[in-house]
Amino acid sequence: MFSQNAVFDFNYTVAGPVIREFHETTARVRCLQGPVGSGKTTACVWEVLRRSGMQKADKSRRRKTKWIVIKNSYRQMWLVVMPLWFKVFPRNSDHPDFKTHFKVDKMIHSIELRLPDNTFIDMEVYFISADRANEETFKGINATAIWVCEASDVPSGVINMATTRWARYPEDDKGDYCGTWHGMIMDTNPPDYDDWLYKMFQEHRKDGWIIFKQPSGLSPQAENMRGKASTYYQDLMPGKSQAWIDIFVHGKEGFTLEGKVIFPEWNDDIHC
Repeated sequence: MFSQNAVFDFNYTVAGPVIREFHETTARVRCLQGPVGSGKTTACVWEVLRRSGMQKADKSRRRKTKWIVIKNSYRQMWLVVMPLWFKVFPRNSDHPDFKTHFKVDKMIHSIELRLPDNTFIDMEVYFISADRANEETFKGINATAIWVCEASDVPSGVINMATTRWARYPEDDKGDYCGTWHGMIMDTNPPDYDDWLYKMFQEHRKDGWIIFKQPSGLSPQAENMRGKASTYYQDLMPGKSQAWIDIFVHGKEGFTLEGKVIFPEWNDDIHC
């Protein structure tokens, strides 16, 4: 990624081969799905940085992108996304090689990062709550790409409206879109069989829509095990239903007794 040659050593280690495949694909829409604690949200934060750094530089040596980041609520945005986001992108920084400014009232983060080739990542990020979103929310945002955090918690209608804003930035001198990539990344625990997310990727596959499924937490190939007790997943299982275990330990789609798969309060990268 950026860890070997960049001005700043971000110290990112890809936490498994499925996450690596997720990073390396050029698919227009991709989703990273797995058990709790598998590093999905962290991977998406780094993918935003990675993709922004791959944007073609313009005449002023700037690699311009605008991102829309969607979470089910602003409360969840602050609990789940922002702690991980600010680990990579400082909330506010006046360093000449890494300038950032966070407008908390508008939930917009402006980022300027100098790369080793003396080009700059020039990125603007709009953090949007799905529970307050409507058609007006996205009007006026000309974006490059979208990240949907815990996608099975976000209504498909919100995502459909968000995709009307991608592939609009950056523009060339004639006002034409000139980006080298646009698309959408998602992370999620396994959804319910009735969820739109399951149906989209499993039953109605579209060209360019790819889902990456991580192994069970009990598998020898389990991802993101660093920093966890060796019995982490085994210790989650006592007292849980088989349906709960299948979803949160094994990373399999299914139904819970409550009819809802995801517990919105859970951040699988912080609570690990």
